[in-house]
Formats: sequence, structure tokens, C-alpha cells
Amino acid sequence: MPNLITLDFETYYDKDYSLKKLTTEAYIRDPRFEVIGFAYKVNDGPTTWVTSNITATLKSLDLENSKIIDFARAIEAKLKEKNG
Repeated sequence: MPNLITLDFETYYDKDYSLKKLTTEAYIRDPRFEVIGFAYKVNDGPTTWVTSNITATLKSLDLENSKIIDFARAIEAKLKEKNG
């Protein structure tokens, strides 16, 4: 049975650069886009907050073989695009 992984990304924003002012696509393609950190939970395990080694941590979660609850799916797609 696949793992159930919950993800929640926190990203840089300011008064002029936010999802309130831009479409999701424009926001994640903007050069100011930056993931500050993310939280994840696997099944009923503890929630873990990550601020360093973000790409390596995501790769270690085996997302392709898991069911994902993602509060920022477009952000995850951008990370995959940038980091393979």
C-alpha cells in the first residue's frame, strides 16, 4: 500500500509579489520565486519542517510511489522542473 504524504510549502512573498497579485504560473516562474521551507507528514507520523536540503528531502520521500495531499501542487511541479 502506498504511503500518504502531506506537503505544505512556504515561499517568499512581499507586497508586490504574491499569489494575491499574480497567477500561480506567473508567481512560480518569476525570478523572485523561492521556497523558504516546507512541512511534510508521512501517514500518521510526525510533521517535519524542512528549511535546508529541500530537494534531497523531497527526493527521499518517494513521491512517485505515494499518494500526495499537497497544499501547493504548482510549487512542487516547479521544484521538479528546476531540480529534476
